[in-house]
Amino acid sequence: MIKAIFFDFDGVIYDSNEIKKNAFAELYKKYDKKIINDISIHHLHNGGMSRYEKIKFYHSKFLKIKITKNDLNILCNKFSRILKKKIYHAKFIKGFNKFINSNKLNFKCFVVSATPTNELIKICKKKGIEKIFEKILGSPTSKKDNILYLIKKYNYKKKEVVYIGDALNDYYAAIESKINFIGFGKIFNNSKYNKDHNVLDYSKLIGLINKLWNLI
Repeated sequence: MIKAIFFDFDGVIYDSNEIKKNAFAELYKKYDKKIINDISIHHLHNGGMSRYEKIKFYHSKFLKIKITKNDLNILCNKFSRILKKKIYHAKFIKGFNKFINSNKLNFKCFVVSATPTNELIKICKKKGIEKIFEKILGSPTSKKDNILYLIKKYNYKKKEVVYIGDALNDYYAAIESKINFIGFGKIFNNSKYNKDHNVLDYSKLIGLINKLWNLI
């Protein structure tokens, strides 16, 4: 039986992937359009990566530059400043509020995201949802390490938790942590990954959880 749900944030709770795509485009605006387009496409297909990992990857892959730790910190801070102007304008993913209000007494809810923890907490407070969650965790700690930390801290068995994510990095974090996973959204819809454990939106989520685990 599932006792706890670990939610990814961007694309699962908060509709912020497009805003972050535009923030990366602004961060790299001095480069040519092809590079910006490649960065935008990569971002949208790799929602589970932290901005630290993405910026290192973009410099190595698209700019052919090995970035120093100092320059990485400068760019991450600049990205945070760009994002701060826009992030609070995002909306919740359709169906999230209804799902939470209907099921918050049945499950303990947590956030496990690649977004920095301090930013996650600020957004949740601003949007009035921080009290819904037992714990809100993000980078720089990896998703796998945060998942294992929560399981240990709250004394869960691995079969008692499920991670809900919208990116392949979320799927791999769940696999490496040896916990249940539900793929959420378009990337997993009709995908070969995690077959029969995917939902397009919140309308079918509780039904799938019950079907797979809560009726056993």
